Amino acid sequence: MPAPAIFQNNAGVNPGEMIEKLMKAERMPLLRLEEDIARSKVEIKAFEELRNRARKLSDASRDLYSFAGPFATKSVVSSDPGAITGEAAPDVDPGSQEVEILELATKHQITSRQLSRKETLPKGKFTINVGAKEINVDFPGGGVVDLERALKGQAGQDYEVSVINIDANNALISLRSSVSGSDGAFSFSDPDGILKQAGFIGDKKVEKKSSEDIAFEQSKIKAPADSKYKVSPDAKELTLENGSEASLSVSFEPGVISLSVTGENASDPQANPSENASETERRKVRTESTRPGPDVEVEAGDIKFPAADIERTRTVKEDKPSQDKPGKASQSPGIVTVFFESGGSAQKRQFQVTENGPMQIPVQDLPEGSKITSIGFDANEGSSMVVRDVRIDTTKTDAAFGPLNETQPAKDAKLKMNGIEITRSSNSNITDIIEGASLTLHRTTSGPVEVTVQANTEQIKTKIVAWVEAYNELLKFV
Repeated sequence: MPAPAIFQNNAGVNPGEMIEKLMKAERMPLLRLEEDIARSKVEIKAFEELRNRARKLSDASRDLYSFAGPFATKSVVSSDPGAITGEAAPDVDPGSQEVEILELATKHQITSRQLSRKETLPKGKFTINVGAKEINVDFPGGGVVDLERALKGQAGQDYEVSVINIDANNALISLRSSVSGSDGAFSFSDPDGILKQAGFIGDKKVEKKSSEDIAFEQSKIKAPADSKYKVSPDAKELTLENGSEASLSVSFEPGVISLSVTGENASDPQANPSENASETERRKVRTESTRPGPDVEVEAGDIKFPAADIERTRTVKEDKPSQDKPGKASQSPGIVTVFFESGGSAQKRQFQVTENGPMQIPVQDLPEGSKITSIGFDANEGSSMVVRDVRIDTTKTDAAFGPLNETQPAKDAKLKMNGIEITRSSNSNITDIIEGASLTLHRTTSGPVEVTVQANTEQIKTKIVAWVEAYNELLKFV
């Protein structure tokens, strides 16, 4: 006989319901844990959102007040959009300049001749001059690929090497300078003839042009004891008084000397009447007699009566017009002498100053091997002479050879700044045209472009709006 059931129908207890309640009670800790996990996930998500919004506000604040932010710089705007861009320091005064871009700076690019892939070049050494660097290459000999490998091995940051395949059997090697402008032009020294055989260079040697300002350094000036002269504080100007002379020691190759001369003739009052002559010397003086005449009446209140017939004398001064022509001295203010050594002997050439203003002295045709040793300045008797802005331009044939096949010449950027032509070696980061501003040239212009330095108004407005939006989003969330 089976055992009786624990719960009988008459006990008033539902076994299934009892079990369900027991199981539910058993699950309560687990449910509380799941609720805690869900609540933590919401809190974590809220914290992440708070952190993101706070970070966005922080980034907007940093962007607004950073060193390179809109308040820390000013923009450079051109009337021809896209031709010139740039930035200026915050302390630069707003203003505008006229700039015309005549030519952009370019990077020198050359090629070899067309080389057969089966061709073999001899072993040897050569030197590549680019920028301010001299790069020595030791070529082990070989074909196009070997020469390319040797060139790339020494290229560094100075130039780029590439091979251009003409067809399956022929190629040429291209070199491109990494330095823009004339400073980045290639020149080569090729004692073993490798580059010449490859067609990189020909027989023409490089001509190097240089320009140097000459200062009147006191230690280099020689003058007789009775000569009177003075040098300006910046050493750019020499003033010789009446009949004085002085010479400046230099050391230059033959070239063209440029300078500006102003002469004043101290013995001729008419040469500069406003400075060199008194009022009585500058005018004619004469005496003439005058009478009132019978038709002249004198009024005293309402009474009129004839003037007394008395003879008077008066002095009359008449201006004597100057006979000088503008820009001309009434006589030559002096002589410029170029002293040089040639063939072991001292020689000289003299040049008469005929006009006030710029003057060029051509001494580039001196005998080969000549050296300019000094420049003499001699004011004529009765004249003073002011010499300023002395410069010498020389052209020297270098020992290096120039490229034979030039696909892009090395050119400086050419600009006109307020009508004055200037050159720069680069198109970017030009900092010496507008003080405190950095300019970038993008293309040539058909005429003068107005370049304006102004505050970054639009950029500032954009940054402020972004900051306010980030701030409001954070407040709304909090």
